[in-house]
Amino acid sequence: MSHVVVTGIKLGFNPQGPPSELPQRLEWQDFKQSPEYLTLYILALQKFMGMTQGQVTSYFQIAGKGVFNFCLIDVGIHGLPFTAWNGVQGDNPNTGYCNHGSTSFPWRHSHTNCQVNTFPSWHRPYVALYEQLLAGFFPQIVSDYTAANPDVGQRLQTASQTWRLPYWDWALNPTLPDEWVSDTIGILGKNGILADLNPNPLQGYSFHPIDPSFKRYIYRIWQATLRQPSSLSSGAVSRPNIANQQLAATDFKALILDLFPDQLFEPDPWGQFSNHTWSRIHPGMPTLTSIEGIHDTIHTDIGGRGHMGDPAVAAFDPIFWLHHCNVDRLLALWQTAYPDVYVSAGPDMFGTFPNPRM
Repeated sequence: MSHVVVTGIKLGFNPQGPPSELPQRLEWQDFKQSPEYLTLYILALQKFMGMTQGQVTSYFQIAGKGVFNFCLIDVGIHGLPFTAWNGVQGDNPNTGYCNHGSTSFPWRHSHTNCQVNTFPSWHRPYVALYEQLLAGFFPQIVSDYTAANPDVGQRLQTASQTWRLPYWDWALNPTLPDEWVSDTIGILGKNGILADLNPNPLQGYSFHPIDPSFKRYIYRIWQATLRQPSSLSSGAVSRPNIANQQLAATDFKALILDLFPDQLFEPDPWGQFSNHTWSRIHPGMPTLTSIEGIHDTIHTDIGGRGHMGDPAVAAFDPIFWLHHCNVDRLLALWQTAYPDVYVSAGPDMFGTFPNPRM
């Protein structure tokens, strides 16, 4: 069996060049100013979502379940269905591959078997895989446009070399971006003129079909992902206005600043920064802000009782990826601020599909 390998996006990457020349991920408000970037993203996402759900690199399989090789240990991807993906077996039927809280994978170091707190670092290659697979659709998109209009095709080809997954800075802009709640989205037509695409794939993912594993959950009656659903009936609709009210109630800037103290909190700065089970790892210690705790609030504010509010199905909502791209950005900033801190051991509170609770 061939395995999916996470390489990250390689377009425009020159390993011999200086870091300053590396293409950068952009905040959504800057990213959308480029019609070429936006067109590549929307059309790639449309194709990705349209893949048959049984295909191993389909949007459904990547959002729901998956695997990659990391430090010689198979770890994996998110949520339902709680079954093996790409040949990686497990015996914990009540969860997916994703790491949350102090859930982690076994790490053998100095002949000991401990657990490493990996919430933010685990999601890094997960986002990189998503970015990589989206970019895999670019050559066909460029080819289609070039056949119809070489000038527009060349614009898209040039943009594809520096395209990177955008992030949504919800501390700077704590409302759902307009493009993510609109029925239509403007992209370049083959004539080079902006035209509305309907439906807009940024609104959500439509299951085709709803997976049988959803039968025990409310998601079995919802054909598409919902944000702050209006009811628990099959006729429910998303309520972005409620999500925006929830987002406005939290000062995310202040919470982020809490992650960057002048003096790190001992004895376990990584454990405190990385996950929301800090107080369970170190009983008796005060409750402190963590990047996962902030991340959790974004999920519940957007999702409510909908998909983003539940880790088992959150990654099906396309805004999950912009959110986690920002989490990865914050991790990178933290690594730069505290270069001498590394991941630390901790108990496995919940387990994952391939790694039962220890």
